[in-house]
Amino acid sequence: MRKLLVVAAFAALSVTANASVEFALRGDYVGTGTYNDPNNVTQSGSSYFDAQYARVFYKGKLTDTASGIIVMDFLQTSTALGAGANFFKVAELDNKIGDMFEIGMGRLLDAGIGGFEGVTPFYDLWSESASFIANFPMGAKFDINFTPTQQLRLLALNQNWDQGSVAGALAFSTGNSSLNNSQPATTGSATNSNTSLGYGARWRADWTPYYSTIISYHVNPTSGDAVAGSSSSSVNQYVVVGAQYKGNGLTAAFDYMNYTFGGIGTNAKDNGFKTTADLIVKYDIGQWTPRLKAELSTVQDVPSLYFLQNGNSAAGNFYGYNGTSFLTSGYTDQITRIDVGTDYRVSDAGPFYYSAHYISSTNQFSNTPAAFKNQSINESAVYLSMIGKFDVLK
Repeated sequence: MRKLLVVAAFAALSVTANASVEFALRGDYVGTGTYNDPNNVTQSGSSYFDAQYARVFYKGKLTDTASGIIVMDFLQTSTALGAGANFFKVAELDNKIGDMFEIGMGRLLDAGIGGFEGVTPFYDLWSESASFIANFPMGAKFDINFTPTQQLRLLALNQNWDQGSVAGALAFSTGNSSLNNSQPATTGSATNSNTSLGYGARWRADWTPYYSTIISYHVNPTSGDAVAGSSSSSVNQYVVVGAQYKGNGLTAAFDYMNYTFGGIGTNAKDNGFKTTADLIVKYDIGQWTPRLKAELSTVQDVPSLYFLQNGNSAAGNFYGYNGTSFLTSGYTDQITRIDVGTDYRVSDAGPFYYSAHYISSTNQFSNTPAAFKNQSINESAVYLSMIGKFDVLK
């Protein structure tokens, strides 16, 4: 009831021309195939219904220069996220400083991480790459708009922003919040948590009406307390290069992502790696939109804590045997994933559409610390979805 009252309040505040309220929902029927697990035991398939997405986006202009963004997730629960969590995904305040600069602070809608896959709406993803991150971290951004089509975004972010998320949500920190500035206990020589801020930068440019590029670099310092087997602080680095073509009904985006995780390998001095080449293509032909997504990833020495960044049920089964604890140091996982589907819109301009997807995934393990009887895990699933995206004020 509390959530419904909040939505009603936002709708009432949005009757002016300076605000918008968008409500998006997605429901799935999922059918997974049988597969052989690392012990070469056949695991039976499953079929179930799932509510994947139910969010409200509220955007409002507060003054001539200030605006706010609030995003609520009605499927987010405190049970999944821990103490202090709530159903707010984004709470961001922005202020323009002339035509060229803008500063924002809060839980950010877009922290510039993850290339074109990272800026794809969550309801429009059926498979996610091993490098996908949809976090909405706490922090501040500073935008420099050199031209209307070229922007540099500089970011300062809380430590550990790439951990503990569920479908892109982060719980509030209870160990370093206002008026409760106590630091958690340390392990060995580990530094205290939340003492170092993360940072990042993203350059996004539209070179023509059809071609766009993204280049980003982010750093996340994490305490040794959060890393199994590590007694000192470490640094995680994220490098992304992406290119997109969009025109004549065709959208094709390619991302190359290279992530390095410090001090989490076979000992505290080792690094883990994730590299992904990800292609997303869709083509609008009237009411039908055929789609293709292809991924080639390599994951090496990355514990499951960092492997499943978002933990959503839509794609969770396709991350190396469901991201279970055998994903520790001393292994390499070559991932090949193909997602083929199509959308069907009831009307060309309507807010409602159906989507069907078939996803095939192979995880080829090598150098595993455990004696796997089966080194190649082949999984598949079918998704039948209903998606609605509505402007509440129209």
